[in-house]
Parts: sequence; C-alpha cells; structure tokens
Amino acid sequence: MRPIISIDQSHAVMQVLATNIDWSKVDPIAVQEIINFKKGAGINFLKFLNNGGMMADPYDDPYVLQKVKSDGTTGSEWITRLQKASNLTHYAANFLSEITVTMGKIYKPVVIYGWEFEDGKRTTENVRQKAKEWGYQTPPAELAPILRENISDTLIADMGLWSLIIMHDPFVDSIDRPRLFELNRADKETLSENIIFSSTYHPRRVGFVFLASQE
Repeated sequence: MRPIISIDQSHAVMQVLATNIDWSKVDPIAVQEIINFKKGAGINFLKFLNNGGMMADPYDDPYVLQKVKSDGTTGSEWITRLQKASNLTHYAANFLSEITVTMGKIYKPVVIYGWEFEDGKRTTENVRQKAKEWGYQTPPAELAPILRENISDTLIADMGLWSLIIMHDPFVDSIDRPRLFELNRADKETLSENIIFSSTYHPRRVGFVFLASQE
C-alpha cells in the first residue's frame, strides 16, 4: 500500500512553496485561474507533487476520457436525442445530418489541454502537429454527439476547461469555412460548432479531443 503523507509533510511543502516562489514574477491572471478552476488546478498540482516538484511532460499523461461505444444512431436521430437533453445549435444540427455513423465501435478519446502550448503558438495547426507526434488519431465526427451525451458540463469544468473541441476532419459551410464540433459549457450541455482554420488561435482553457491508439 502506498504510504500516506503526514500533516507535517503537507505543511512543510506549503511552506517551501510559499517562501521560495518569487511572487513578483507570478502572473496574477494565472493565479486567478487557479482560484476559479480549483479542481483542474488540483489535478495538475498533484502531478507536480508526484513528480518530485518537477514539471512533467504533459503529453506523458494526457487526460483520458471514458471509453465510449457507438450504437448506430443516425444524424437525424442524434438531433432528436440531443434536442431533448442538450442545447443544440442550428449549425451543429445541420452538420449532424452529414456524419458517418458506426455500430459497436469503441473509441478511446484523449484531451490535449490548451495551456500546454505557449501563448501565441496555440493554433489549430500546431495542436494537430503535436497530436501527430504523439501518435494520436483524428476522431470521426460522430464522436461529438456521443461525447456530448456522456460528458457533463460539470466534468468539463472540473478539468479546468470552458469547452472541448472535437478534432475531426472539418465540415465546410456554404461559404467554404471549416467548422468543428465543440462541447461548450457556456450554455447548458451545448453541442455547437466553430469556424476553425489552421491558423485559428485558441484560448488556454480549451481542450482538444483526439483518439488514443485503437489497438
């Protein structure tokens, strides 16, 4: 059984951090995000502590979502199901009618966090390149409604995120703009879509959903 740290150890760690951080160099916006996103900050701080106070490579331990399984639901059936339980945007409903569906396919989604990229480098192109380097696969569009039905806004908030973008091959709208599905908690349990180009710059508090190896 793994030993449990003592109260004295936990207090000593907090004292080490409090007295050895140069607080004049700490970004107040980042501090406020820690305050606002308590559980997400706790998850990342736990990784920091278990790595001996060293910053682990974030891609060594991506956030792995629960496995999900397709059930052959068609796009039109998804529209009906999600309209009953979620907030489905007009464009998202239109694109749902175009998805290719499968039966009994098991998906293992993983999330790359926006804050794992430097500000100014958090573009769609760079996110896809990093996913490729780490062997992640492009998910199908049908993963979006499946995840929306299985992932609550509370879980997205607990991850410290505002939304999850499903990194499928984009749909193209009537004026040739690429669009991706997004699980957005700005409004209750929303499945929306966004205009996302290769050069689109993304906020820090967004997660990008790919697939782990399906082997």
